[in-house]
Amino acid sequence: SVLVMADPNCRPAAITDEPGYRARLDRILARADVLKVSTDDLAWLEPDLDPIAAARRLLARGSSVALVTDGERPVRIVFAAAEDVVVVDPPAVRVIDTIGAGDGFGGGFLAAWTGAGLSRADLHDREAMTAAIRFAVEIGARTAGRAGAEPPTLAELGEVAPDWQAWRS
Repeated sequence: SVLVMADPNCRPAAITDEPGYRARLDRILARADVLKVSTDDLAWLEPDLDPIAAARRLLARGSSVALVTDGERPVRIVFAAAEDVVVVDPPAVRVIDTIGAGDGFGGGFLAAWTGAGLSRADLHDREAMTAAIRFAVEIGARTAGRAGAEPPTLAELGEVAPDWQAWRS
């Protein structure tokens, strides 16, 4: 019943056994509920497909939703059980260091989701997913706006901190 999120975070230059890496990733994706994947990851994993088609191919391995990140461009939420894609624009930020921004995004999503008392069974809830992603992009943007992999604390977020109870339906 535990929510599992996977981020392949592909680094082709560091992968010495590509078939082994891909086989392990397939096993992980079969158990993951949420896939956080960048357009760079998708371009390496599925080079012949556009990012949304690539995300859908990965979702076919078992995940319910893919969160497709693309730097400062909008995040696209791709649901396994729906044809359309939800787009969430990130806030503008002066980028200082991108190290940790993706991890900040992923951690922000998980904090928002679990903080609202949501679970695997709620992954189809578009409003809750959009709210969680809005929070996640704020965390990712603020992380990129500082030196080092240093996401903001909840206390630093002030008015952007989520009202998790309001997300419950």
